[in-house]
Amino acid sequence: MSNIREVMDLTLYDEASQLRDGLNIRRNILPSAQASPIYSIWYAFLSFFIPNTIDIYYVNWLFLTIALPVVMYLLLVELKLNPAISYTISMIFLYSGFNYPLWPKTNNFGLFIIITSALILKKINPSKIKHSVDFYIFLFFIGSFLRPEFLVSGVLYILLNLNNLRIRPTFERLLYFIIAFSFISLFGFPFGNRLTGAFGQHFVVNYVENNNLDIIAWDSYNSIISQVFEGGDNLFEYMLINPQAFFGHMIFNAKRIPVSFLSYFKPFNEETYYVAITTFYLFLIFTFLIFYYKKNIFKKLGSETSIKTFLQNNINKVLISIITPYLITAVLIYPRGHYFLYIFLGMMILIAYNFKNFLNVPFEKSSRIVLFSFILVLFSITHINSQDKGEKYVLEISSFINEYTTAKDISKVTIFSGDGNYCIYVNKNCEHNPNLGNTSDYLLYLESNEIDIIILSQRLLKSNEVDNPGGPEVLVSNLKTLEYEKQKTIWDTEIYVLSR
Repeated sequence: MSNIREVMDLTLYDEASQLRDGLNIRRNILPSAQASPIYSIWYAFLSFFIPNTIDIYYVNWLFLTIALPVVMYLLLVELKLNPAISYTISMIFLYSGFNYPLWPKTNNFGLFIIITSALILKKINPSKIKHSVDFYIFLFFIGSFLRPEFLVSGVLYILLNLNNLRIRPTFERLLYFIIAFSFISLFGFPFGNRLTGAFGQHFVVNYVENNNLDIIAWDSYNSIISQVFEGGDNLFEYMLINPQAFFGHMIFNAKRIPVSFLSYFKPFNEETYYVAITTFYLFLIFTFLIFYYKKNIFKKLGSETSIKTFLQNNINKVLISIITPYLITAVLIYPRGHYFLYIFLGMMILIAYNFKNFLNVPFEKSSRIVLFSFILVLFSITHINSQDKGEKYVLEISSFINEYTTAKDISKVTIFSGDGNYCIYVNKNCEHNPNLGNTSDYLLYLESNEIDIIILSQRLLKSNEVDNPGGPEVLVSNLKTLEYEKQKTIWDTEIYVLSR
């Protein structure tokens, strides 16, 4: 992974916002509870040691890409799963779509913290991690400041433990309450209109695909949502106003989940590794077929655990509580890797925890030479270093802005862009889309505001929210009359600078 910044581009939107919020925390500007403040605190911590924001981004990406599969391996071994299986699963995860290319890294960070905490707690106080209901309710609530779905997890976990709950004051509960109240005081309550916004954006993604529209879904959702759910302001109102569209969106998502989920197992841009992993799957199937030949495999599986004992186990309740909200989110919003990441790791740990004896035996009976040879081959196939070092869109544009503003000695740079906030990667006092507000006539906006740099991307020109008279072509042709000169083209994005 050593040359990850040579093949991985910077990202905008959610990840850049988290980085920006982290830097703002150091200026005593706290993010909203719905903006994953725990992850931004991590970025604030990194900024104490790394001054350059681009370096912070890559150090964080490198660390989380490697750290999560490492702790995942340690946890699987701690659960007594065969080391060969644990290692292979972790290596597959390392290079899969669940890990390396997935952004924002909020969820990778969250799972790293969860697994690391579990490993430490298992060493310090094994009984607490197995039995403490109060402890997990507290953790689910604090986790909702990272992902709001954890609030649903907490409610589900309480329902699964109704028979075990006792209302009595204890010092431990008082401590949990004080910490939880402190989080609410600092950041607010972690559940609000973010869910409605996420639904709207992803509804339009499906809408654009199903209707073959040539617009950018992410930037056009306000007008389409207003058109489809006229007068609606939240999910409940959307459902009542247009149930056919609402449930049609959910059914469409549900149909895509199996294929979409499996697609994340494929290694990112690496056919050689794909062949190696496919070989492993075939080897695994062959091993199990040989070992369990002439045996009742279903009886063997059933003897491992029954449904009743399965649901009585507190660890299983925790894992079910983690997985379920993300299945709901994948159906309600969209089948994305962010949600699948929790589903994959939750299911993997659930299987390893309950069926390790069934999984371990064939590997313990297999030849050590065969296992060692396979693991050596798996380890020796590089991944990141073999990728094409193509153009890095955001990094190139950010570098251009830094170089241009330094050469022109611009102390404060203003940027107009539909791509996202480049200012986070600019080493200057910077403002993104100043005074834009709800303006839909970009030409009028540029006439009334002195913007230093215009990043004219297809995303900007194809937004359904834009109502430029004459269309985007008129906007482009009029830039010269506003004294803007084209300086650079990166892919299909043109960069203009103010010449006066």
